[in-house]
Amino acid sequence: MNPQVSIVIPNYNGKHLLEKNLLSVLAAAGGFGSAEVIVVDDASSDGSVEWLNSVNCANLRICRLERNCGFAGACRAGASEANGEIIYFLNTDIRTDADFLSHLVSHFNDPNIFAVASMAYDGSGENIVSSRSGIKWKWGMPDVDRAARFDAPAASSSITLFASGGHSAYRKSMFFDMGCFDSLYSPFYWEDVDLGYRAWKRGWKIVFEPKSVVYHDHQGTIGKIYRPRVLSIMRRNRFLFTWKNISDPTLLIRHVLALPFFLVIATLAGRRGVLSGFFMALSSLPDVISARRKREREPLVLKDRDIFVLFDDAGYVSCPPRSDEAIYHQKEKETNN
Repeated sequence: MNPQVSIVIPNYNGKHLLEKNLLSVLAAAGGFGSAEVIVVDDASSDGSVEWLNSVNCANLRICRLERNCGFAGACRAGASEANGEIIYFLNTDIRTDADFLSHLVSHFNDPNIFAVASMAYDGSGENIVSSRSGIKWKWGMPDVDRAARFDAPAASSSITLFASGGHSAYRKSMFFDMGCFDSLYSPFYWEDVDLGYRAWKRGWKIVFEPKSVVYHDHQGTIGKIYRPRVLSIMRRNRFLFTWKNISDPTLLIRHVLALPFFLVIATLAGRRGVLSGFFMALSSLPDVISARRKREREPLVLKDRDIFVLFDDAGYVSCPPRSDEAIYHQKEKETNN
């Protein structure tokens, strides 16, 4: 018998996306046989709740938040309501294959598995949007690739740095033991990277399962509501991740020494949002210090260098990089055309 799965979908003014994609999710959940779907409405004002109430489906539940809590808060609320031992977080702008759950749940038979990530294609199903993820050290900071390739057969599962918060499954007990997604990164981006990195430090494993397929149109609320600030928030959160999680003394020294050059060169090269992101991160320094102290109390099995070496040994190769920034620029180009 399949383990019970709870699909948690955070929603903020995404009625049009729910109308487009939710039925495929409900059908997949029903076909799996032991999956519930929880839509967490994050204080929407577009009639999302009214539309959800009109959907006649026994395995659909609605969790309505009275105030907007952002991505991390909505995910925590949905996970708290979940009955499943496995929680699959799913964005509203994603539709799923009918059997996307069946390919990934067996990985959780290994008690050391923390999360399993699905393969995400674009809406046409032709281009990879998100797959395996890796990490390397670049310009004095961790550099994360969201669509990395490893020297393994294309259809084989393999390790991955993190499981995307938009289309991945997590073990509920471990998710709460980790404190869920950190609101330090609010309103979006790097929460899932942070969680994955910290899970690896505990010695837990995260797997990418290419047979579990979803289709991501990238039509969510981030670009519409936060468009002028998206790049600044991305840059800010990379700084926050570094300051919160890197504890290796040598890497920290390299970060401090490289930082002035990175800021100057990035600015001269016209990379938008670098300086504003840095100063935004500085303004959050007290919160970073608090988060770092909490992180330092967590069990430690792997060190920073162990994780970088792990992904180097796994044959990490960019093909090509698909970072949040790359996706943002692609969507901006499509919008302008």
